[in-house]
Amino acid sequence: MLTTPSKRALPQTVDARKLTGQGVHLTGVFTGEQLPRLAAAVLNIDEPVDVELSFNMDEQGTRTVVGTVSAKVAVTCQRCMEGMPLELSSDVALGLVWDEDGAKHLSSELEPWIVADESAQLSRLVEDELLLALPFVNYHDEGDCQGVSHFSTGEVEESSEPNPFQVLEQLKRKD
Repeated sequence: MLTTPSKRALPQTVDARKLTGQGVHLTGVFTGEQLPRLAAAVLNIDEPVDVELSFNMDEQGTRTVVGTVSAKVAVTCQRCMEGMPLELSSDVALGLVWDEDGAKHLSSELEPWIVADESAQLSRLVEDELLLALPFVNYHDEGDCQGVSHFSTGEVEESSEPNPFQVLEQLKRKD
């Protein structure tokens, strides 16, 4: 029987400047405990968060971080208020800069990642990307949602009771 090797845990902080200079490719995972803001925004983080990032320097000398982050989480359906699974995924395309002024000089394809010190919070970067990928409102598909069964989409029944304004309508016609 074949087993897949477990992915290695990534460090929470890295020297991003050094990694971009060396052209390092990181593949690994973060646990839900390492991403407290994401854990607070969802019901549950079902599996370790997958991270694949390449740290490089392009031909213009811009330090870049490109890759993907993905997670399987559980969120609340806003229709039935029950939990539902959701797959989050975000493509990362960042330009590593030292300050706000450096961010102004990045190409439009890159978002700035401001790293003022030698150490950069890789876990915060991953968490930020997943929080931005999280939908504002979550719903089950209509066939899967228990909240939809409480609502009727049928025709409105006509009342057989006499309309109290019918007399006024008749008076209006006489004029």
